[in-house]
Amino acid sequence: MTKKATFGTYDAEIQKIVSIMKLITLFFIIGIGCSYASNAVSQTRFSLNINNKTLQEVFVEIEKQGEYVFFYQDNSVDSNRKVSL
Repeated sequence: MTKKATFGTYDAEIQKIVSIMKLITLFFIIGIGCSYASNAVSQTRFSLNINNKTLQEVFVEIEKQGEYVFFYQDNSVDSNRKVSL
């Protein structure tokens, strides 16, 4: 007659440790992704010399020089307003 070993509490502890390791790995990967994203945005530099142009023309110039895209509703922004930078 063979005796079967029971590992009920041991298996539960291993599953808990594996779950914690998965969460730590997930947070680590998310943290690395966020750090790369912040470096990519912070290194984009450009200069603007704009005098008496519409806001829409300023947005177009920024989109040409940088990796930015502007979305706005026409009724919330006066895109024909003249600005100088």
